[in-house]
Amino acid sequence: MNNFVDLSGKIFGRWVEILYNKKMSVLKGKASYKCVCECGNIKYVRGTSLTKKNPTKSCGCLAKEVASVLFKKPIEPGTVFTRWTVIKESERNYIGSPRKFYLCWCICGFVKEVEASALRRGISKSCGCLQKQKVKEIGYKNLIDIVGDRFGRGVVLNRNTKIVRKGYRTHWDLICDCGNLYTAEGGNLKDGVTRSCGCLFTETHSGENNNKWKGGITPLTVQIRHTIQYTNWRLAVFERDNYTCQYSCDRGGNLHVHHIKPFYQIIEEYGIVSLEEALACKELWEVSNGVVLNKESHKLFHRIYGNNCTTEDFNNWMEKE
Repeated sequence: MNNFVDLSGKIFGRWVEILYNKKMSVLKGKASYKCVCECGNIKYVRGTSLTKKNPTKSCGCLAKEVASVLFKKPIEPGTVFTRWTVIKESERNYIGSPRKFYLCWCICGFVKEVEASALRRGISKSCGCLQKQKVKEIGYKNLIDIVGDRFGRGVVLNRNTKIVRKGYRTHWDLICDCGNLYTAEGGNLKDGVTRSCGCLFTETHSGENNNKWKGGITPLTVQIRHTIQYTNWRLAVFERDNYTCQYSCDRGGNLHVHHIKPFYQIIEEYGIVSLEEALACKELWEVSNGVVLNKESHKLFHRIYGNNCTTEDFNNWMEKE
């Protein structure tokens, strides 16, 4: 053992007799001593535990005595423990009980009986208002201030203290480059989930950027589908197919009329730009261009071929069946 210092015969705290133990030192690899306490207990202690900054001073009896004196001593009325102020000893205490309770007043005005050990050890600091205040002030532990930081199109103005949800997620108020104010969760900002007030999504998913884009004719097709002529055309297709799905051959149920040649293709070919032109186009109202499909079959077709499907796509699908 390097730098060995023999502590035999010295006194440390309540250790009155210290004998060097060669056998234990050989087995453990460090200098060990057989120590005798004032109370008569014998304990084997390492030399480093005797010489460290806060050394062991007894077999444990010293700590027990100190704790016994401290915890048996009554708490004086008016003593303050964080947010608790002791009013008086509780009436629920009875002779011989090791547990003592005190009637305490919290700084928020709440009165409660609190156990003495919880007060002395700092386990109970308030009626619960202290924790609520911390949550309101910082949101969660290790809060990082991101005021002034930019996330996508938004710049953080301040932390939103009104929104406190499950898990104490922190929310922030931001101003978007478009001028709108919005609130977002901190985690969504850092992960790049929230990048604007919503204007960025609108720009990237509208018009030609949308996978359902059909040349800007959606408002016109909506007008066409609300006309009496369109209703009569659907009824004519239903009657021709005897209200039977032409894919599954199931009769009745939730039936749709599918356009074999899509609406948008006919409108583009004829250059239709108004409702009057649409009503005058004969190909739009040909019963042969419609086919009855039930809801499940209709969804299945569009799931396979998408919304911008063609006549060839429909014919191939029906041939496979």
